[in-house]
Amino acid sequence: MASLDYKDSPRNAKNPPENESHILSTEEFDDAPRAPNEGTGWPIKEAIMASHERKDDGTHKVTARTVFKMINYAIYLGLVTYVALAQCTVQTFYFSKIIGDLFVTSKSTPTDKSFTELSAIDDIWGFLEDEFLVSLYKTDAPATVDEEAMVYYNNRLLGKPRIRMLKVTNNSCTVANSFAREIIECFSNYNPTVEDKLPFGPADSEPYIWQDEEKLLTKPIYGTITLYSGGGFVLRLPVDNYGEAAELIKGVKSNRWIDRATRAIIIDFTLFNANVNLFCIARLLLELPASGGVMPTYRFSTYDLMRYFGSFGHAMVILEGILCGFIVFYIIEEFFELFRVRLRYFVSFWNFVDIVLLSLCCAEVYLNYRRNEVAADRINDVIHNGLTDAPFDDVVETQEIFNNIAAVILFLSWIKVFNYIGVNKTMNQLAATLSRSTKDIGGFAVMFAVFFFAYAQFGYLVFGTQVIS
Repeated sequence: MASLDYKDSPRNAKNPPENESHILSTEEFDDAPRAPNEGTGWPIKEAIMASHERKDDGTHKVTARTVFKMINYAIYLGLVTYVALAQCTVQTFYFSKIIGDLFVTSKSTPTDKSFTELSAIDDIWGFLEDEFLVSLYKTDAPATVDEEAMVYYNNRLLGKPRIRMLKVTNNSCTVANSFAREIIECFSNYNPTVEDKLPFGPADSEPYIWQDEEKLLTKPIYGTITLYSGGGFVLRLPVDNYGEAAELIKGVKSNRWIDRATRAIIIDFTLFNANVNLFCIARLLLELPASGGVMPTYRFSTYDLMRYFGSFGHAMVILEGILCGFIVFYIIEEFFELFRVRLRYFVSFWNFVDIVLLSLCCAEVYLNYRRNEVAADRINDVIHNGLTDAPFDDVVETQEIFNNIAAVILFLSWIKVFNYIGVNKTMNQLAATLSRSTKDIGGFAVMFAVFFFAYAQFGYLVFGTQVIS
């Protein structure tokens, strides 16, 4: 048998003899790059990588313009990350945790119940008379405390703490005919249409007169059961008098301020710590469902409402000004690109990301101005009224919207980093693989969702009355 010498094999197999079958004539052995077929349009990968020039090996050329865009975007990404995360500091977390531990988990004696352990109306009165008042007011000798209305020695109580109560009418539901003789009154779950707004008890006193949310400057809040309105019957506690507060609570208790008709007890107060320049807006919610019992929930929102105060605040002004300059630059750049390529601008996936991102950035700039204006107005109102009233609901609402949009902006800004992975061949192949498998992944997601929802409905119907979640 003759031996085969592979050295004699032709080095270029692009043009095989006509009488031999050739099964390896693929683009892998072609010297010249193959031109794409006209009329096929842009593939998904090309739409994603539209900002770079493509080389023959599938990667993208790193031109001077590309390098400039990458450096420019890296600076923007660093700025937006720092500005967004600057308001979430370690001090913010610990301030919320310390105040939460004081009002939620602390006990005066081992036999008392903390806020999270309340389960009956009698427990609510015990909490208000003992744990809450002890935590809210100082009990130390005046020689050890220099200022009034201080919580934990360092936190100034802004305005009078408010205990708001919502109740329903005694005919808010219908009793079955079989029990109509034995059960005369019926109290349903809370609903604004069946809310009891009539005065009761000593009708000439504020805790027994219903007030709307426009007068109280409060917003509706979501509880575990339902949405509660911003109005109600309000008991205002003094800023720095423990004895007077105890007498007020004792008085409403003797007049059955909380009874079978009560559906929610909402405790609001605000603290300011000058050492770290932070405001803690506290809300304790006690829901009393129609089935009985108590469902306690709480929230402590800590914000820096005077973020431009001091040297750090001045630095933030400069950084946010530079960030606004980047936003204006990118808006102008997108308009020029739109005018240059016309409708082809909407072919690229990343152009849609840019539109959403820049729109959110513009909204965030306005909200930043709006939240500072609302916070300044509310703080000035508190100071001018002698620290007697401090509703910060509008401040919390504006700040939450600002934080949510900032989170989306930060998420999209980091996702947009994938726009620059085309300069790397490995990452480019990964992007191409994901692009080609999009339909398969989508089909699998639909199949998985069908089975998942079917299982969820089955579990809810079988175990819904035995488990919480």
